[in-house]
Amino acid sequence: MVETYSVRSYAWLYGKPFTKGSGFVSSHSLSENTITLPDGTRAHWIGDPAAEKVLLFFHGGGYLLYPGQGHFQLLHETLRAAEQQGTQLAVLFLSYDISLQAPYPRQLQQASALLKYTLTVLRREPENIFLTGDSAGGNLAIALLSHILHPHPQIEAIHVPTKLGGAALLSPWVTFNTSSGSMRSNQYSDVLNVAALEKWATLFKGLATSDQYMEPLSAPEDWWQGLPTREVLVIAGGDELFVDDIQNFADQLSSVHKEVILETVPREAHDHLVMEFFLKEGRTRQREIFEKWLCRALRK
Repeated sequence: MVETYSVRSYAWLYGKPFTKGSGFVSSHSLSENTITLPDGTRAHWIGDPAAEKVLLFFHGGGYLLYPGQGHFQLLHETLRAAEQQGTQLAVLFLSYDISLQAPYPRQLQQASALLKYTLTVLRREPENIFLTGDSAGGNLAIALLSHILHPHPQIEAIHVPTKLGGAALLSPWVTFNTSSGSMRSNQYSDVLNVAALEKWATLFKGLATSDQYMEPLSAPEDWWQGLPTREVLVIAGGDELFVDDIQNFADQLSSVHKEVILETVPREAHDHLVMEFFLKEGRTRQREIFEKWLCRALRK
């Protein structure tokens, strides 16, 4: 569980901000450069910026932790899988402000700004843009879809003329309520624990009142009418705390959006497709599902 990890473990997994020319990206000879938006938001290209198709990636970590080695290893494997299928894909990795730097809704404003940049400056067509986020990053991806549908009162609206190419929600954090059955039944099988989740949620919310952008499970079903993306992949680990809430969210989404695929993977924990690299395990079923789905979506 999270609280049993040592400080050294966290330093490996979520040690420091993304820095140009260091760490995993440079060690694997990946093309990388940093862009800075007018409001100071930074994002990092991984792969060839000239690629027609772009994956906007939002990392997990409870909005409190910086991205870890596992995120970059996952993206490296994802780019390699796409290349093997003959598709040119690049990643724009959002370096959003963590909650200790700025609470909600700053992270949503940054995600929206990055999507607007991709549409208007990079001039990518919506169908060539894909959203992916793990854990808190999945929460942010959902919030961005909500913002497109229902502009947040504190954030500039964004116009997306046609549907995005797809969205992959990897063990998304969909509610701050910790009363679901799986929060208890999986308390000894997951990498997370309730105490940590409650602390992270409090830091993220700051003085804000809970709403549908930060807790999408609380949104009414008709909130998702006209969802601005094609297919949505939702992945949950059967052994994770979030599994009941993720399944409930996917059910709500699928009631108004036909293109929702829910994959619940038995005997895998929260965000296992990222954690596999930290735990030095073999390829997880979660990663296999994500890579196959993305490669198929890229060919559409």
